[in-house]
Amino acid sequence: MMYERKDFIFGVDGLDVLLKGALLPGTLVVIAGHPGSGKTTLAATMCYANAVRGKRCLYVSVQEPRDKFMMYMDLLGIRLRDLEGSGNFRYVKLPQMAGQEGGFEAGNFINHQIEEFSPDIVVVDSITPILKAFGDDLKARSVLQEYFSEVLRRTGGLMVLLSEIPLLDGSMGIGDIEFVADVILFLKHSIQRNRLVREVEIRKARGSPITMARVPFSIERGVGLRVWAPPPLEEIPGRLTEKVYELPCSLLRDVVGRLYGGMVVYITYPPDARPHQIFPFFLAFMGMNKARTLVFTYRLSPEHFHQLLREYLEKLECGREAMDLFERYTMDIIGFNPAALSVEELYARELRIIYDRSPDVVIFVGTDMSFPTSDTYIDLLKNQLLFFRKKGILTFRLGAFIDTESYNINAGLADVVVKYYYRRGGSSRRLRRHLYIWGIGNDPAVLDYDDVELCTDEIRKTICEVSAGARNK
Repeated sequence: MMYERKDFIFGVDGLDVLLKGALLPGTLVVIAGHPGSGKTTLAATMCYANAVRGKRCLYVSVQEPRDKFMMYMDLLGIRLRDLEGSGNFRYVKLPQMAGQEGGFEAGNFINHQIEEFSPDIVVVDSITPILKAFGDDLKARSVLQEYFSEVLRRTGGLMVLLSEIPLLDGSMGIGDIEFVADVILFLKHSIQRNRLVREVEIRKARGSPITMARVPFSIERGVGLRVWAPPPLEEIPGRLTEKVYELPCSLLRDVVGRLYGGMVVYITYPPDARPHQIFPFFLAFMGMNKARTLVFTYRLSPEHFHQLLREYLEKLECGREAMDLFERYTMDIIGFNPAALSVEELYARELRIIYDRSPDVVIFVGTDMSFPTSDTYIDLLKNQLLFFRKKGILTFRLGAFIDTESYNINAGLADVVVKYYYRRGGSSRRLRRHLYIWGIGNDPAVLDYDDVELCTDEIRKTICEVSAGARNK
C-alpha cells in the first residue's frame, strides 16, 4: 500500500530530538532489554504520546493483566485508562500459548483486534514468548516475520515489538526480525558506584542520523521515562562579545580585562583553606553587571550559602541593602549531592534547569566533589561548557585543589584561571592570601597580600555603591 505521511513521536524529549524523523509510517521498532529495564514504560509512553494526539494505539500484552499494567502506568503519570473512553487506546491480553499452534493462534488473535480497532500503532509486549512457541523452527519464524511485515503494510502505521533479554546477555535473540527492523533500541541498567544507571543504546535508526550511540535515562514516578540527551555540538562556538562583564576590582581588570558571555573562569584554592572572600566578589559582580545568576553547589547547602553571605554582609554598613541586591540578582541556589546521582543524571539535571531559567551567569561551587577525573565526566563537562558558550553563558567553576591532574583538566578548559595560595608574612603566624591569575591572551600575574587587601576593600565599596543605587531607583 502507499503510506500516508503521519507524525509519530516517541513522547520522550531526548529521543524525539536524537531520532527525529525515525518514526515514519510503516516503521518496525524493536525495544529490547533486560527484565525491569523500562521496555514497557517506553512502549506505553509511545502509545500515550501518540494517542493524545489523535492516533489509535493497540497494546497487546502476552503476560501482564490489564489492571496491574494500568496501576503501574498511573504511578508513572502515563494515564492510558483516560484514553480508553476516547477510543484512541485499547489494551488486550493474549490467551495462553502452547507450541507452534499457540503461536499462530496469537497471530490470529492480533489480526482480529487490528480489524476491529483499526490502530495506527500496534505494540506487542513481548515477542519473546511467541518466538519461544516456535522453538528453533526457522520456517515458522520466517512466517512470523512475514506476518509482522504484513501487519505494517495493512495498518500503514507503527509496530513496536518488545523483546526480553536475560541478564548478562547482550544478544537480541529475535532472529531475522533484527535485520528488517527500522529502529532498534536496547535498554540496559547497571550498578555504578552503588547507583542504578540506566542507558538506552541506539543500535539502529533508519532515516535518522545517529549522533549519540548511548544515552542515559531515568524512570521517575509521576513523570515516566526521561532520556538525558546531551545537546549535539560538533562545532566550537566563539565567545559572545555582545555580552560584556566588568570585574569589581581595578587590579583584576588590569590583569584579566573584561569577561564575555561564554567564557569559563576556574577558581581553585587549598582544600584546607577555602577563602570566604570569593562570595562577596560574586555579589559585587552580579550587582555591577545586573547579571541573572544561577548557583549550583555540590558542597554547601543553599541555606549554608545564604548564611555565609549574611554573616559577611552584616559587617557592612550597607548590609541590609546588599542582601536585597543579592536576592534580586540571584535567580536560585540549587544544591546537588553528587554521591546520590550518576554523572550523566547530574549533568542532565543541570542542563534542564539551565534551559528553564536562562541565566546570564552560572556558578558551580565545590566542583572537586563531582567525579573530577572520570572519563565520562570529562567528556560531558567539555560538552556542557561548549553548550554554555553557545548560549552566551558566563561560567565560574570553584573547586578545591585535589591533585595536579584535576587542576590541569579544569585549567585547560578555562579562559581565566585564579589560584589561591598562602604564604607566611613577616613575623605573623597567620598565612596571607596571594592570587595567581591568568587570562587568555594575557601573561600570568600574581597579586600579593597587599594587592588582595586592596581588591577586597574595593569590592566592599562596590557592593555598597551598587546597593545604594539599586535602593534609590
